[in-house]
Amino acid sequence: MRLTRPRSTLTLLLTAAALTTAAAPQPRIPAPAPRAGVVEPFAKRYDASLYGDFRTIGNTVLGCAANPADAQDCADATSGAWAQGSNNSFVMRRINTAGMNPAHGSSTGRLVIPPGARVAYARLFWGGNNGSMYARGAVHPGCDSRALSEPTDPTPGSPDDVVPKLRVGTGPATPVVPEFRVQDPADARGAHFFTAEADVTGAFAGTTGTGQPLTVGVGDIWTTEGFGCSAGWSLTVVYAYDAPQPEHAPNRRHVYVFGGHVFQGASDPDTTLTVAGFRKLGGVKARASVTAYEGDAAYKGDRFLVGGLPVAESRTGALDNFFVSHADGSLDPDLVTNMSIDAKEFDLPDGAIPPGATSTALTFTTAGDTYVPQSLALSVPIPDLEYSKTASTKSAHPGDVVRYTVRARNTSTLDHPGADFTDDLTDNLDDAVYQGDARASLGTVTYQAPKLRWSGAVPAGATAEVTYSVRVTKPRSGDGKLRNGVVVTTRNTNCPPGSKDPACVVTPTVGPVKPTGKPTGKPTGHGGKPTGRPTGHGSWWHGGGTKPGGRPHPGPMPSAQSAGAHELARTGPDDRALWVAAGGALTLAGLGVLASVSVRSRRRP
Repeated sequence: MRLTRPRSTLTLLLTAAALTTAAAPQPRIPAPAPRAGVVEPFAKRYDASLYGDFRTIGNTVLGCAANPADAQDCADATSGAWAQGSNNSFVMRRINTAGMNPAHGSSTGRLVIPPGARVAYARLFWGGNNGSMYARGAVHPGCDSRALSEPTDPTPGSPDDVVPKLRVGTGPATPVVPEFRVQDPADARGAHFFTAEADVTGAFAGTTGTGQPLTVGVGDIWTTEGFGCSAGWSLTVVYAYDAPQPEHAPNRRHVYVFGGHVFQGASDPDTTLTVAGFRKLGGVKARASVTAYEGDAAYKGDRFLVGGLPVAESRTGALDNFFVSHADGSLDPDLVTNMSIDAKEFDLPDGAIPPGATSTALTFTTAGDTYVPQSLALSVPIPDLEYSKTASTKSAHPGDVVRYTVRARNTSTLDHPGADFTDDLTDNLDDAVYQGDARASLGTVTYQAPKLRWSGAVPAGATAEVTYSVRVTKPRSGDGKLRNGVVVTTRNTNCPPGSKDPACVVTPTVGPVKPTGKPTGKPTGHGGKPTGRPTGHGSWWHGGGTKPGGRPHPGPMPSAQSAGAHELARTGPDDRALWVAAGGALTLAGLGVLASVSVRSRRRP
């Protein structure tokens, strides 16, 4: 095995009994090593919850040799008319239908992105025979052990040296940056394969779906010409909308893309990987796609299973001949059986991932045909709950009650059978006391200090509402912040642990003691003696007779209507006039108006 990059941390549980230790390649090896089943374990390349789905297309970069004697057989085999036809019956030659470097293979495909969707992720896979094989105790050039004497013509250099190019629409063909390059060990029994892959999301920057085919060209693929050889490419594109789209994305889906390199020989044990981290809902099918090389329609016994159930081949419906070298979206050439690569998407059978399931097993198995799986995409419909939290006020005072409301809104067309959230009140309880009044419109809510927990089912289109309250301590006892937020333990929501969504958190603040607005009693001066002047916010004399200070009080202030607007107040330091002026100024200041008051008083009789 040769890798040009260290393996990533394995995120999937991979079980396979056929593992081997690679020995250094030799011209002749007396005791051949066992076949290396898992060369590069399948690992997750992409994982997202979104309103959208994926598309997988692909094509071969080899075709039948231009031999008149084989022309009819080749046409029958590639059209599906000759069920026994395969690349093991022909000398394969590279093709260059994408118009790139003729020393390599190229071809084109048709990618349909739904109207208005953007490309969230794209990954290119390519591979095929590397031009060598182990047979009869030695390493030989070629692709098929039954044709050791047949000549081969590999692309100059090594599969590790060639950099493919990708062209999207009418844009230029641009080189891709390989992330994984894998080759079978030289001492592995049988034909040897190479695979490689790359993140090509950037090639689709600015691309918006139209619902019409978008031509994609892939070229500069390393190839070997010869009897029984295979080579090709596949492209998996994940598209997304910003919100539910009734026709193309009515529900949220969890989409995964995996990559690896497994030689699944006729005598090899099954290869199974487990995918987890979702919650499958009923009513909508899960989908998948696979990429594999060397699948032959002529040989049965190869199967792909999900949850232990065999998946039907998307074109023929066969359960025991899944890998038949059929690629979705092929443009030029456009063949029913391309004799190199499977790159196809399909619905999973009912029961493969039952409602409520949070994981599933994906299994490659065979009792006859040999094939090399490289990639897999999985799309599972999931609940779409949108959480939000609000408080009854942004600012509270000691003694106030603050009421919180948490809502879980099911925006999908699917029922959510197991929603839940946790609300940690730790940052509240230094400033407030929980009132023990939590209520839920749906489901069950419980409180065990310092956390409030809710769980329940939320029907499609419904909203579960949970309310509770706290009373701010008096006097203030904490940091003055009533911060707390919702944390959802199930995935695929806007409030997972560590979420920065502002809808998940509220932080009312605690201010000083709220003013009562009541009179403070008799106005006092220094030493508590009456001064005859207003003191502070609540002191004002409203009665008639003698006001504090000993002078007769004129009684309530006359209104403009009762006092005759034409009478002018006399000038001078008369207390009554000063009180009127002061009262007017206070009134205007209270209204936020800057005014200049001129007062004239009447002369006393």
